Amino acid sequence: LCEGCKRPLVRTEVLLCIGCASHLAKTGFHHQQFNEAALRFTGRLPFHQVSSFAWFTSEGLLQHLLHRLKYDSQKQIGMQLGRQFGQELNAIAAWADIDAIVPVPLHKKKYAERGYNQSMLIAEGMGETMGKPIEANALQRIRYTDSQTLKTREERIDNVSKAFALDPRVKLEGKHV
Repeated sequence: LCEGCKRPLVRTEVLLCIGCASHLAKTGFHHQQFNEAALRFTGRLPFHQVSSFAWFTSEGLLQHLLHRLKYDSQKQIGMQLGRQFGQELNAIAAWADIDAIVPVPLHKKKYAERGYNQSMLIAEGMGETMGKPIEANALQRIRYTDSQTLKTREERIDNVSKAFALDPRVKLEGKHV
């Protein structure tokens, strides 16, 4: 069944029917080096290019899908969203030449509660479509953080400050990740 409207999917549809898929508001940021996502990271960390797959709105289709992924153990949603984004990135030379995909890790406590990392599932879907390796241990969660759900943008930034570190054993220097 379609994750958006619960109608039966036809053979060529995956996760969403064509009608619901057309309502997934994609950003298209991967086509532009300077975009809103890049502006949000400017001055916070060094990067060459930033993208995001779709717009997140409260009560929107993407929120519904991510809640089903995170809280209802619908792991196939993460894989399929990753595959879709990977297909779009593969079509653009600046993204198709990446060396590895690095998922954002969960804290051990959160992982124990959920049993899986939704970011890893999305990364695996992207890696599958793009034919790229996943560097699952490159980024380490070194501090537990509260839920981001009810926080403002500034509170979210503060909440994850110093929560991550690169694992020095994973060699990413000079790589496109």
